[in-house]
Amino acid sequence: MSTLHTRGTLERELERIRSDILRMGSLVETAIERSVESLKNRDPDLAQQVINDDEAINKLRYDIEEGCLELIATQQPAASDLRMVIAATHIAVELERMADHAEGNAVITKRIYQEPLVKPLVDIPVMARVAREMIHAALDAFVAHDGEAAQQVARRDDEIDALN
Repeated sequence: MSTLHTRGTLERELERIRSDILRMGSLVETAIERSVESLKNRDPDLAQQVINDDEAINKLRYDIEEGCLELIATQQPAASDLRMVIAATHIAVELERMADHAEGNAVITKRIYQEPLVKPLVDIPVMARVAREMIHAALDAFVAHDGEAAQQVARRDDEIDALN
């Protein structure tokens, strides 16, 4: 097998992983948005949709991890390609964890949707918006291999902490 053919295969696999990470990020952003909407609107059906959709996010995480391991085993990526693959596995785990939190919020919504809110929801929707913006910016930084942009995302964590 020629080096050119091998590199082409590696590039296709790396692109598939990047694409899956972006798709997973989009699904997680949607889960966060819907879980907060279901709470704000006291909507148990939307909450159930978040719960149901979590299975697809979980599957995508495992598919990404499996693809990364297979790529390492079959293509033996080096240097920046290997760093990207390792980063993708970590990103998939963290995105899946965020989706689990959205699912947890949806479960709570289903339990309390008939109860009156103790206070108006002000900070939670803002936190969710900032978190979605951070996910989007972090994934953009990942795809662009932009370390400075990734550091800017990390600095926004204080916004979430202050709202919490």
